[in-house]
Amino acid sequence: MGIDKHTYQAQSQGRDRNEIDPINMALNMSRVATAFVPISSYSGHEGVMVNKLFTDLFGCDSDEINSVVRLSCVLRNDQWRDELELKNYIQRIKDAPNTHEIRTLSDKNGGKFMADIEYSIISNNDDEPFLLSVTIRNVTEELQKAEDLRRESERRLFDFINKAPFGIILTSDGLVISLNPAALKILGYAEGDSMAIRETGSLYAYKEERDIFKERLENSDDGIVDGVRVYMKRKDGELVLCSFTAVRQMNNTGEEIGYALMFRDVTQEEEARRLELTLAETRQREIIRQENHDKYTHDIANIISVMRLQVYSAMNAVGSEKVLKNIQGIAEQINRLYDYFQLDCKSDSEGQISYHFNEMKVESAIQFFKNVVSSYEGPAQEKGLNFGFQRKENIEGNGKNCVVSIDKNATERLLTNLLNNAIKYTIEGSVLMDVYTDSDNLIIECKDTGCGIPKNEQKRVFESGYRAANSSRTEGKGLGLSIVKEIVEAHKGKIELQSTPGEGSTFTVKLPLIVRE
Repeated sequence: MGIDKHTYQAQSQGRDRNEIDPINMALNMSRVATAFVPISSYSGHEGVMVNKLFTDLFGCDSDEINSVVRLSCVLRNDQWRDELELKNYIQRIKDAPNTHEIRTLSDKNGGKFMADIEYSIISNNDDEPFLLSVTIRNVTEELQKAEDLRRESERRLFDFINKAPFGIILTSDGLVISLNPAALKILGYAEGDSMAIRETGSLYAYKEERDIFKERLENSDDGIVDGVRVYMKRKDGELVLCSFTAVRQMNNTGEEIGYALMFRDVTQEEEARRLELTLAETRQREIIRQENHDKYTHDIANIISVMRLQVYSAMNAVGSEKVLKNIQGIAEQINRLYDYFQLDCKSDSEGQISYHFNEMKVESAIQFFKNVVSSYEGPAQEKGLNFGFQRKENIEGNGKNCVVSIDKNATERLLTNLLNNAIKYTIEGSVLMDVYTDSDNLIIECKDTGCGIPKNEQKRVFESGYRAANSSRTEGKGLGLSIVKEIVEAHKGKIELQSTPGEGSTFTVKLPLIVRE
């Protein structure tokens, strides 16, 4: 604000006070007690101007504070009593405009109050410092309200801490400042024992967990770490698992002063969780055992079905050689039935089948497959089907220096399920099995001229319990192909399906070859 020097001098001496001028306007418009102090010359002389709010605040007339010396007494600022001190004081204000200070002042009657004093510089028309503006607010009530609010906040905070159902530990530089009753109870201490806990590190059961927790606190960007579980050591030596939330504490200047650690005892919760996991694992094992039981039942039913057909065939056979062949087939099926019961006994603790792999030369494996397949010749012929096993020429390699790692019992289940399905769903035509090798695999192809599988259902037929829509007239549980897929995957192999409804299906099993020099 630009103010003419002569105007100020005239006004400060009482002339032209009724005229509208910038200084009077500024004084009268101010909503707080205001004084103007001249800077251009040392004001031991009269020259200080104040508004009515100023005189009312101190309970005096303007003439009683119309000089710098008198004003300095009112403001309890001894620096202003000296011209050089006043100039230095004004210079500091010029360097730091709008300077504030809180000071206890007294009115004319000795009544004390807290004042918020603000100093600022007013320039003249030449933009030179001309006046020192002093504004004063009585902030006694405000400060008292703020103090009351602070005390009430502290009271509520401590009331919350003391009544909180979870533990709270306040720390500073790794030392315990205080613990609330819930924290003492969790840690097994009486209220009088709180002073015995000095270092936070002594509360942790394991140094490794303490160091990890500390590292997370130090690396936290927002100063908050939540959900950390560590074991704490009780007074009696017992361990208790606690879940922590830590909040970094800062002072008014933004410096870290410690942490507030809030925690709760989750020992029983963890035990319940582990028990639930154990029960869930037990239930899962039972489900797997039941699924395996269903699969064994399915396979046993297949064997019994084959045995029945072989018995009928033997009863109607002409010639001792054919009868002997059927009786041998029945004996083989009985042996397989016994093997399935043995498999049930060999399942592991998780209810899964334990596989026992052995390496076989390719030709030996093919001969083993042929023996298994031959037992289905009678049932296939009983239905009037053309049945056969063929050792085809190898593709991209002869397999002479290769072996295949198989579990014979599991592989037998694989073949019997493929053949049983092929015979079951083929009304007329043929069921053929071809075996050959390529450069990487021993390949088994089971081909039939049965009802086929719709294309949109071909991916699902390997799911346990799933049956294609066109198979509903034939008895079954939908387990055979899921058993086949499980066994193939256990052998690290692959199974593929090509099928056309009304024409038949071809299942291709690929078992990996191992080269042996």
